[in-house]
Amino acid sequence: MKKLKSFLFIFYFLFVSFHVTAYASDTTAKVFATDITAYIDGLAIPSYNIDGKIGIDIDDLTRYHHFDLSIFLDYPLYQLYYSKYDIPLSEYVAKQNTVPTGTFLTYAHTPNKLIQLNGNIIPAYDVNGKIIILMDSLNYCGKVTWYPEQRKTCFEYIASLNHYYSSRNKYNIYPFSIELERDDTGTFTILENNNCYLSDISFGKNKTIGIYFKFSIPSYETDIIKAFQKILNDMINVDYAGNIIEKENDITNEHIQAYINGEKHTILFVRKNTQSGNNEYQFYLENTDNIDLDDIQSIRIEYQ
Repeated sequence: MKKLKSFLFIFYFLFVSFHVTAYASDTTAKVFATDITAYIDGLAIPSYNIDGKIGIDIDDLTRYHHFDLSIFLDYPLYQLYYSKYDIPLSEYVAKQNTVPTGTFLTYAHTPNKLIQLNGNIIPAYDVNGKIIILMDSLNYCGKVTWYPEQRKTCFEYIASLNHYYSSRNKYNIYPFSIELERDDTGTFTILENNNCYLSDISFGKNKTIGIYFKFSIPSYETDIIKAFQKILNDMINVDYAGNIIEKENDITNEHIQAYINGEKHTILFVRKNTQSGNNEYQFYLENTDNIDLDDIQSIRIEYQ
């Protein structure tokens, strides 16, 4: 199984930048010897006991099984995904454990990379330089079953999960979230998770409709940006002149959820403006005409 090194450039935007400050130094868990065998599509893989949960090495997944790994050279992210068409490089032969089960081996630490599986950020551990993920996380692309009497845990690939994932993420558009939160001084700070698309995020109020939020995406063209822009353009239901465009399907609320002070609001209208060379999108929220801007403590935006 080959590793795919993705030479992707992630652009950091003013007001919205994502930075990971966790390094492999914080002790997060203990590692114990285990007699449990892990299987991926019927083939064994080395396993680890991480505080009672079974973990596996992502390098072993790509070496022995149908998984690929994309490495961002200038961004703290590993993308792991199932690829049924690739042929594993070698076959792992399970070895008999010579250390008594339950023996403390070492500590697990916080890795300095985020690990993404089928678009989902998953728990990960650094164990002596190896990146370990939990078997249970593989439920994002299949089914994990525990057989207590046989002391084994097994992953089975489910095509429908991966087809749904790949059809919605052809250009690696992954879920992300952004939250604007008011602090004690009344200033809004931006909290974000996995955002590498949006900039110039703000909100305001239209006297007739109510609260709206807006953001921009860059005008340069990459496959990722073009694909994301196409999805956003399909959401537009108000033209430049303010006329409502009838839509058969409401893909906006399928992909984007918006919350004000923790309460979810349906997105009514989406329109697009061009500003300073960037593409600006405005999202107007339902049942917000009675909300005063001064009463807003937080606005959260989730894309999925």
